[in-house]
Amino acid sequence: MNYENLYGWFPQQTVPFYALRDKNETLMVMKIPYDEDFDFIYCQRNFRTEPLSRNTAFIYSGIYNRLENKLYDMQYPLRGVFPQMDSKMSFTELIDKIETDVRQYVADYVDIESDKLMEAGFKDPVSGARFEEYQEVDADKSARRMFLSGQTSDDVEYTCGFTLDKASTKLVLDYLRTPKAVVEGLGNEYMSSCSDDIVFDLLSNELLKEYLRDFEEAEDSPLLRQKAIVDAVNKSGAQTLSVTVQRDDIALTFKYPARYFKMTSMQSYSAWDIPSKERHDFYEAFNNSHGFTPEEITDISFRGKSIYSADPYIPIDSESEGFNISM
Repeated sequence: MNYENLYGWFPQQTVPFYALRDKNETLMVMKIPYDEDFDFIYCQRNFRTEPLSRNTAFIYSGIYNRLENKLYDMQYPLRGVFPQMDSKMSFTELIDKIETDVRQYVADYVDIESDKLMEAGFKDPVSGARFEEYQEVDADKSARRMFLSGQTSDDVEYTCGFTLDKASTKLVLDYLRTPKAVVEGLGNEYMSSCSDDIVFDLLSNELLKEYLRDFEEAEDSPLLRQKAIVDAVNKSGAQTLSVTVQRDDIALTFKYPARYFKMTSMQSYSAWDIPSKERHDFYEAFNNSHGFTPEEITDISFRGKSIYSADPYIPIDSESEGFNISM
């Protein structure tokens, strides 16, 4: 079927129908104006000699943008047959593009005005209480997981969480018509309604950066040792490892599942996961202790080769100190 003549038909405003015929097949294409800038396209396909069929429905096939002379959200049977005009963007992809543009708009604004936003603080006392709880309970854990997964203080940045709850046809077409105005409108509305969430994220990020910088600058710590263990075990590909733990003057070697050393949420390892015979030896050596910590590990071996080793750890008194950010 020859679609070439449709290139010239789309811009015409006086001819709403166009019939394409090919042997025993007829494709009737119809444009219905949505407004002065956009037409919705519908098609009826039949296999009779008549141009129209009473019993065959017209199906939605796409959107024609008169402002750009482009096609959007093209559907069967017209998808892919107009390469010169087809934007190759579906309705869903247009929604994703709007969300991406709004997030970038908000992130750019927040990046410039972050100091002023943090200085202004929370509008709702509940948000302030939520941040205090995060500061006391969760910030250290979050920073530890980030550090163990390889993130640094330079990786911490504000990320806008904007999403469209409902994306109407009008909104998407308005975006195609005036993208800057739509993005700014949605972005400003988001920043007004979610200002406390933005401040929370900014203050949380500052807190995480402080923790991460402290972790990065330490010469030795349980967390640095745990990161070295995580990295070594991840590289090894092992399922089971030979682990040596030293506590006081007692050292004991036993088998242990590798998967637990890969978990960034772990701060200690349970003795229950040691094989039963060696678990009995562990309990006997360490006075029925329930487990061991990363800094107590002095060697990890896989297939007879050491993949991690460390001297016995000497604790530092300041390790338990946290950070506070005043609001």
